[in-house]
Amino acid sequence: MKFSHDLLERNLVWLVVLIVCVVSVGGLVEIVPLYFQKSTTEPVTGLKPYTASKCEAMMDFTLLASIVTVLAVAAFVAIVGWTISPRQTSRFATAAQLPFALPDEPMPSGKTVADERCTPGARP
Repeated sequence: MKFSHDLLERNLVWLVVLIVCVVSVGGLVEIVPLYFQKSTTEPVTGLKPYTASKCEAMMDFTLLASIVTVLAVAAFVAIVGWTISPRQTSRFATAAQLPFALPDEPMPSGKTVADERCTPGARP
């Protein structure tokens, strides 16, 4: 069987599955070696632990950052879902044709933009 990228372009589920696999393998390749390096697993001399109030402040900020991230991802998914929904297809097709429905604007010479483009030797 000959592999073709058409299968991935036409089937969104396969595309998402393969993207998740590739990102997972890439993450493992970056993270796993850190567990075997001494510099990342042995304690650092002279390192003082944070106080409880500093830990609590960092946790509050982390929670806020996580909430904002989740809301941003949810907004992105909602926008993409709205964009590709079948109900919007006719509306977007009509909007895509609007620039072509405008009349040609007259230029100072009295000719229209279309006339100027069709003139031999005219500069673009």
